[in-house]
Amino acid sequence: MKKVAVTVFVLASLFAYWAMGQDLVVKEATSKFGTDSIKTLREMSLYQELYKSKQYQEAYPHWKYVIENAPKFQLTPYSHGNTILKKMYIATKDKKYIDLLMQLWDLRAKNWAHYKHYNEAYILGRKGYDLYNYGKSDLNNVEKAYGYMISSIDQQGVKSEATVMDKAMAASVDLYKANKISKEEVVKNFIKLNTLINNIYDVEKNKKNLEKIGKVLNNVQQYFILSNAADCNTLQNIFAEKYQASKDNKEELLSIVRILNRFECTDSQLYANIAESLYRLSPTSEAALSLGIRYLKAGDMGQAKQYIQEASKMETDELRKATIHYMLASIALSEKHYSAVRTEANKALAIRSDWGKPQLLIAKAYLSSASGDIVSKSKAIWAAIDKAGQAKRDPETAAAAQAFINQTSAYLPNCEDLFFHTLKKGQSVSVGGWIGGTTTVRCK
Repeated sequence: MKKVAVTVFVLASLFAYWAMGQDLVVKEATSKFGTDSIKTLREMSLYQELYKSKQYQEAYPHWKYVIENAPKFQLTPYSHGNTILKKMYIATKDKKYIDLLMQLWDLRAKNWAHYKHYNEAYILGRKGYDLYNYGKSDLNNVEKAYGYMISSIDQQGVKSEATVMDKAMAASVDLYKANKISKEEVVKNFIKLNTLINNIYDVEKNKKNLEKIGKVLNNVQQYFILSNAADCNTLQNIFAEKYQASKDNKEELLSIVRILNRFECTDSQLYANIAESLYRLSPTSEAALSLGIRYLKAGDMGQAKQYIQEASKMETDELRKATIHYMLASIALSEKHYSAVRTEANKALAIRSDWGKPQLLIAKAYLSSASGDIVSKSKAIWAAIDKAGQAKRDPETAAAAQAFINQTSAYLPNCEDLFFHTLKKGQSVSVGGWIGGTTTVRCK
């Protein structure tokens, strides 16, 4: 009953501005050219020329005539009007242009929802996206935008636009922080959006689209992390019930395990049960990886390596391959196979060159291998600090990398001790050994 009421509210609000008689005064006409076809064509020509030269303020009155008098003439004035109104708002900060933008989306829904895939649900999502982007300083607008976008996503499913899902999660977090929605609603929104985006990602073949979807997926996950609603207890409580109802549904289990992996909620018996069920149903790369994580958490490195290596051989997605190589590097570090740490970490970096976590693993391997006389030991320490410096460039690992640098700096040699080895602060030296390369002398 609640769902029906929400749907009725959203559909009613879609055309609310017309009932209120706001700034766009649309004149009904039997012809798509309006009551004066010659004037419509003249005004169309005038606004388009001004629009091309980015004279939006001058184009505005001519565009407004066309949209009010011939709303069924062409779709182009709607996309042009979208730009004009946004530019006018940016230039003036007058909120009436946000109201006009909402009216324009409503008018498009009324006259053009039949065109190609631009149905009412699609238009509703775009309306919410624009209202959030340009009106989010007003919490009432955030609430409306959230309602529009969530309703659109519920109707569109995997046809939802990635950017709409991105902002729907952002709005969800904003409302949670303002005590407008519950933690449970935020978590459920995240699960829904994370699953949808992953499903879209799995079938997408275009590389550029994959990059775009990947960024949106990362944004949605980051919003959730920053919401402080993303604790393991909350996720596990929700997923415990879902697991009982979905033990034989591999798609549902895969969705759950992806989220638990992302938030590193992998210590529980629930995770172990899900990983085993998923591998039994479908021994894919992700299933093998999840089972490998299950054994990793249990401290069984042999079994963990076996399943993670199996995942590595089967995986075709580049980003997931990077994650697998990172995990193999982590296992190698725990086994003190320092050269293997770098080999696997570099495989991950070949895919994600700006990823800080593999860089930090290499830094730890360098530091752990430091031995021998003062010069040999110091060179490994300096090389470790170099690598941690590279890891600092990634915002995700910046804090951890700086902490590593601070701790490692305590092991730096005294400058006077290096003097007897003809080394001085700031000098470039070869590292040698398995690490190789060059580094910079540091001392205290």
